[in-house]
Amino acid sequence: MNVSVTATSGNINALIAVTLDGTKLDFNHDQKYRVLTDPFIINLPEHNIWEEKEKQGRYTGVAEGYYLFLKPLAIGNHTLYYEAGTGEPNPNQYAQAVTYHLNVK
Repeated sequence: MNVSVTATSGNINALIAVTLDGTKLDFNHDQKYRVLTDPFIINLPEHNIWEEKEKQGRYTGVAEGYYLFLKPLAIGNHTLYYEAGTGEPNPNQYAQAVTYHLNVK
């Protein structure tokens, strides 16, 4: 299983906390968890979510973020929680808190 815990380009000052079943995972935005994809093509439709800046058309994009890979979980219910946000200074401020309720069969 992989979980994208941030996806803000160039955000080396991200604040990240991850817990699995209430146990904090050692993450601390270690660079070994940071991934930058190869360029890929994205086709934006008319009325897309970035329409103010990017009109309909074909663009080259990349994805960058921190990814956490978990070993297979035991059968049963699990809770994966993460918080991520920007530290100062960062002109692209954001914060997120996400909980996944997992049922492994």
